[in-house]
Amino acid sequence: MPDPDEASRDAVRREIRESLGVEDDARMLVISTANHVLSWRFHMAEALARIVGGPLPGVHVIFKLHPGENTEGPYRALLTGLAEAGGYAAPPITIVHDVDLFRLLQAADAHLGFHSTVLTDAVVAGTLNLIGAGQATADWLGYIEAGVARPVRDIEELRDALADQRPADPAARERFLARHFRPGDASERIARGTLSTFRPGDGGAIEVRAA
Repeated sequence: MPDPDEASRDAVRREIRESLGVEDDARMLVISTANHVLSWRFHMAEALARIVGGPLPGVHVIFKLHPGENTEGPYRALLTGLAEAGGYAAPPITIVHDVDLFRLLQAADAHLGFHSTVLTDAVVAGTLNLIGAGQATADWLGYIEAGVARPVRDIEELRDALADQRPADPAARERFLARHFRPGDASERIARGTLSTFRPGDGGAIEVRAA
């Protein structure tokens, strides 16, 4: 009997890929962006050119825009311009904004992130997780050390990672999630912490009630 969870994931994968126009035999690479002018001007353009700027046969690139971005941004123009200058075919490119992120990551063959919380979302989704490495980068949460993301520095390393498709070690993934997430109601914990900080009699006490 087929695994119902696996069947559910396959159904999500088919639905999302079809809605985005991703061919059945294509690798779907989700790239999460950042809404920061200085980051784009001095880092993101160089990093994308270095890591994604080259032939990617059989790969469909999906740019997942940051919630704060209200236009499609320069991403399509960058990749198509690099392809034109380099004399190779640009990959199919789709840009999305309002989308169920978890379902998008479940449908993807890989996620590439830079300074993005989507790197953590990809760990939760169990998606092959790639982190842009090189100039002006920092692995703030220790994804690489924890074994839940692979660094990629250039187009060759990206192609190798997409061809390899090894998932993160399940034990490493569980350790990372246990370290960064707590079970239960976060709102109640925040309210209790606030109450313990502003105690009656301190002169500036406030009353906080959890909804």
